Amino acid sequence: MLHARSWVLKEQYRPEFTYRPEIDGLRSIAVLSVFLFHLDNQLLMGGFVGVDVFFVISGFLITSLLLNDIDHRRFSIVRFYQRRIARIAPMSSVVLATSIFFGYLLYSLQDFASLGANSLAAAISLINLKLLFQGGYFHSSPDAQPIIHYWSLAIEEQYYILLPTYLLIITKLTKYPSGITYILCCISLALCAIITPINSTCAFYLLPTRAWELFVGSGLAMARRDGYVLAPRSTSMAGWGGERITSNLFRVHQRSQRLSRLARSVSRLWNSPGTRID
Repeated sequence: MLHARSWVLKEQYRPEFTYRPEIDGLRSIAVLSVFLFHLDNQLLMGGFVGVDVFFVISGFLITSLLLNDIDHRRFSIVRFYQRRIARIAPMSSVVLATSIFFGYLLYSLQDFASLGANSLAAAISLINLKLLFQGGYFHSSPDAQPIIHYWSLAIEEQYYILLPTYLLIITKLTKYPSGITYILCCISLALCAIITPINSTCAFYLLPTRAWELFVGSGLAMARRDGYVLAPRSTSMAGWGGERITSNLFRVHQRSQRLSRLARSVSRLWNSPGTRID
């Protein structure tokens, strides 16, 4: 049974959001799963799901930080964007510059021109829209698209352009920000389910059909802010269900028995009965 410490915490008792090392562990596992999938998709056939996991974690973290600033009356949209640029731009620029340098040495003129156009789109967080017209993600050659992975970063940045204003409005005008967020999440999920059979490439690359994953994380952050936690019995059931779901999503090739056992162990760690949303 679900319960909460209180329906809505008073502002002065809302806890400061602090560093949580388990989230870094989850992010590492998500990144590693994607890396293994691209290294050899027979190693971890469902490894691309790590991107979806990363979206949920990212939505939770950024929303938690923004809500923390709002609650402590230090919120600034300009400062938020400054921090995002300072965090993303340096390493992103290094990767793009390195790709362009080696592309100049190795690519034909046509491939190099394509790389330059994609690099520009990546730099302004619009590469997902450009890739939309270049075919499906799983049909693109990684040799010809060395920065194709920037599509997920573009989705995140587009979400974060809208998120600060959304949070400001929803926390000021309603007492149920998490409920409204999960309604939007369901709308986005339904849109994804409808569009995927019609045009899977659009469903893959566009924010409206990807936002539900980020909304899940944002909704969890809002629920935590309002004091909601899982009761022990519910936590155990959620852990069992999460293990089954995670094991199925990260489907491993039958020949990779060691990786299969590792995936099951990781899923148990992720969804252990001690895990709480507080």
